Amino acid sequence: MTFGFDVTDDGADGCHLVFYSMDHVYSADTWHESLEDAYAAAEEAFGIRREEWGPPQVP
Repeated sequence: MTFGFDVTDDGADGCHLVFYSMDHVYSADTWHESLEDAYAAAEEAFGIRREEWGPPQVP
């Protein structure tokens, strides 16, 4: 199963590391105090290094 990953601002004082199956059947997120904390969690849990993330997407 292939998963996608995003880091999103929570609109208050933190952000979420969001992970989801590409068919959107499964999804979950974790809350983090900072963007750097979310990137560190992604590396620790999934092996995704900071350099592998693309530029931020602005809605």
